[in-house]
Amino acid sequence: MGQVRIAAIAAALCMLGMRSVPAAAWSFSAAQGNRSAPSPSPTATLPATGASSLPSASPTSAPHRTAQPLPRSAIQPSASPAPTLAPDRIRQIDTLAARELASRHLPGMSLAIARNGTVVYANGYGYRNLESRLGADPATVYEIGAVTEQFTAAGILLLAQDGKLSIDDRLSKYIPDFPHASDVTLRNLLAHTSGIHSYTATAEYKRRQLDQVTAAEILATVRNAPLDFAPGTRFAPSPTDYILLGLVIEKVSAESYGEFLYDRFVKSLSLNATAYNGSATQSPEFATGYAYTNGRLRPATPIDLAWGYSAAGLVSTALDLAAWDAALENGKVLAAGARASLFGRTVLADGTPLGYGFGVNGISVDGRPAFEERGSRPGFSVQNMTFPADRLSVVIMTNGDGFDGSPLAKRIFSLAR
Repeated sequence: MGQVRIAAIAAALCMLGMRSVPAAAWSFSAAQGNRSAPSPSPTATLPATGASSLPSASPTSAPHRTAQPLPRSAIQPSASPAPTLAPDRIRQIDTLAARELASRHLPGMSLAIARNGTVVYANGYGYRNLESRLGADPATVYEIGAVTEQFTAAGILLLAQDGKLSIDDRLSKYIPDFPHASDVTLRNLLAHTSGIHSYTATAEYKRRQLDQVTAAEILATVRNAPLDFAPGTRFAPSPTDYILLGLVIEKVSAESYGEFLYDRFVKSLSLNATAYNGSATQSPEFATGYAYTNGRLRPATPIDLAWGYSAAGLVSTALDLAAWDAALENGKVLAAGARASLFGRTVLADGTPLGYGFGVNGISVDGRPAFEERGSRPGFSVQNMTFPADRLSVVIMTNGDGFDGSPLAKRIFSLAR
């Protein structure tokens, strides 16, 4: 099996209580169905809560009824050795990550940096599971929340590229019985300018967060809600938009959402740890999500992944997301025109330009153009930031609640560019 060369600064990591894991230590074995990793250093930098004082628990979830298991096989890194960052830059990045881990009360973190289409550095810090003292590494699996939208948006654009739909089609062409479907276009949904109410703001959602639901049940929570504003006149993120887009993908492709992702993205790009399926949370690589409350880290109260569906229902790793970013940049996912739409600027009906594209938010870092998407789930925080002019991306994943990885990603960019 090939190996990804992960740079290690052993002495510094030992002092900081971090792990830079060789590829051989975390490569997935299909025959074994497991991954063995060296135990984290006993001096790992963690909040002084004591794992033994935490109740044993982990998030559980079930797949959406149309989901199919996404097969996992060996991680296939590039055949050529990945270039690494300069040792002094690695030390600085590791120091920054360790400080965030301690100051933000995070149990664990994984990060990956891709440059010129290749992962140049990846590392894990702290623990993916405090109770079992299982360390986090670049192949640790996390819930990625709204970063799922990038995959859904790319799926819609891929179908448009194939001539199977137009992003300016009315929603009524595919889901005619949904209220206001004739007033809303797929472009409105992609850009969060539809005005359709967010199901996460409903009482039904708050009441049934542990339930296994279908997409139809999710949409039922907003069926009687009026539009929040006229389509195209405002920008307001609503995960309902991307639930509807997932159903459009199923309608047009004649596949379940999970099957479509596997056939069009996971298989071709070897994103072997990326899955839409609740059973993925049973993987030995899956991180337990935690919340810091009353001065202690405790397992977070989960929300069933079925509620996320095509808006927030995926799990992935830092390595997979970095590979996804590189594939988008290299044209392996979408042709140039479709990619330009994904990273373009939304324009409202009155001509007002916005920074948001389709599933990504346009920003500026050190005067350089960048795009970011933050994903949050109970006990999980993910930051995916790309810098197209520099051909660089930074992925930060944690199993801690409410962490904004944007400042850290920007500082890592300044060190990695």
